[in-house]
Amino acid sequence: MAKIDIGIIQRVLSESDLLPEGRVSELVTLMQRLNDERAQAEAEQAQPPVKKQDVVILFTGGDEALAARDLTAAIIKMPASEDPSSALDKISAVAFDHNNRLQERARPTRRGAVNTIAGALETLKPKDFKAQNLQVVTKLPVLAVQSDNRLTRGLEDLEVDDRLPEATE
Repeated sequence: MAKIDIGIIQRVLSESDLLPEGRVSELVTLMQRLNDERAQAEAEQAQPPVKKQDVVILFTGGDEALAARDLTAAIIKMPASEDPSSALDKISAVAFDHNNRLQERARPTRRGAVNTIAGALETLKPKDFKAQNLQVVTKLPVLAVQSDNRLTRGLEDLEVDDRLPEATE
């Protein structure tokens, strides 16, 4: 659709004597409102709402892995509005649905029954987790290293005054 300046339309209509002067100003006002509404509708369509997601790290392996400090973890994303502790229940629900589908089929599939959280994260497809608003970032377990949050190298030579530069005024 051609875009014509409203001032030009107003001038042409007032010079042509097709409409009385009051009607021309009403028509121009109406056209301005229509343009404003169209601009607002385009702005709303251009910006989809942003879904805020939290990153949740699930440590797998049980208590013996924590004692041995041999930690493996899986990283998932879920909506920020939901409780992160519900992630385990959601993964269990996805695995339960998968296992029930396996029992209903006449022929078994390559993916067998899932018995663990790590097994569910590795073998199930992303569309299975989408129903529960989960997104698996790492399908394979990631090694996790425990830290005491201290730097170990290079800080022995620094004095306390050397750590922060002096403020110059």
